[in-house]
Amino acid sequence: MQSKIAALFCAFFILFFIQTGKAQNDQTFKLTKFSLEARADFDYFNTQNSPVSDTTPALNEFGFNGKYFNLLLGGDLGHNFSFFFRQRIIARPGSVSLFDNTDFLYVQYQFHPRWRVRLGKEALPVGGFEYDAPPINVYYYTQYWNDFYCFQIGASLSYTDAEEHNTLTLHVGNSPYVRTAADWKKGLIGFNFLWNGNYKYFKTLYSFNLYRRTTDNQLVSFIALGNQFTFDKVNWYVDFVHKTYDFSEWFKYYLIVSRLDVKLYKGLSLFAKGGYEYNMGDDFWTMNFMGEDISCLGSNYFYGLGLEYSPVKAPGVRLHGYVALANMTDSQTTIERKSRSINANVGVTWKIDFLKFFKKYYSTQSEKN
Repeated sequence: MQSKIAALFCAFFILFFIQTGKAQNDQTFKLTKFSLEARADFDYFNTQNSPVSDTTPALNEFGFNGKYFNLLLGGDLGHNFSFFFRQRIIARPGSVSLFDNTDFLYVQYQFHPRWRVRLGKEALPVGGFEYDAPPINVYYYTQYWNDFYCFQIGASLSYTDAEEHNTLTLHVGNSPYVRTAADWKKGLIGFNFLWNGNYKYFKTLYSFNLYRRTTDNQLVSFIALGNQFTFDKVNWYVDFVHKTYDFSEWFKYYLIVSRLDVKLYKGLSLFAKGGYEYNMGDDFWTMNFMGEDISCLGSNYFYGLGLEYSPVKAPGVRLHGYVALANMTDSQTTIERKSRSINANVGVTWKIDFLKFFKKYYSTQSEKN
């Protein structure tokens, strides 16, 4: 694994210097992103289950854990073609396909100032700002966010209006029910329509999504409504998601999740996040009861408060800490199982922008020469 990573970095460095040497004469290729990002946390969990018995004691778990290690690469290929790539560097093979640990790997063609097509692997265009956030920026979350297999292969067509206030995207690709090595052969296709609104103080991520869940043409529909309000020192989003299989299933699966961010001082911000999920439909959650993951139906609500700090002189570093409480109920059995947990967390995220470093280095060398 280490030799593969080293070889990958060597290839990128060679690619960068080739580009740098030809930059003044050849503008058909331009590297716009080349960076690494990582996050490591210390977590403490206290979980209490009911009914209580000798086999379901309270759990106290804590320790250090690396959460993410990502490589990001993007650029212009020339003639309105561009690409983007984000790879999770994980020291184990994927279980579905070659691209298991690849979040994004697509090529895009901007054939008109307001129209573009994209082909490859990316996050399915589903509404909601919790869903849209990079995973490295999400600390605690809904079961929906945790269980949704969002990174799939497909093709999309997007239109942006002249004022760049609205972008409409139509996407066709694998559905989020493609989860095993053989699923992609079963014709589990999904259709996605997303409206991305971008106004001065208000943004939207609204979508309607239709997914083929099984080979007998069972379809699942999603309605996801993401609303974000942005002001000078305040950022607040509220998401609503509804999932159904037919009319009899309406409001058997829905969730509301919200996060508020307030800037307190230079680089320091306070955030509060909470949500409520209800699931009595036909699609089980993977929830943690009695120290193990169990497929179940029921309800989940959570809330928490935390801080983020990025030093002004080191914007590539972010420190965070939070305390969150979650309450889960499994209602599918005759005796309800309940779990109440407290999660305390502190951690650090750091980002290394190689492209910015090499551009500055090359500029300094040019001035010396």
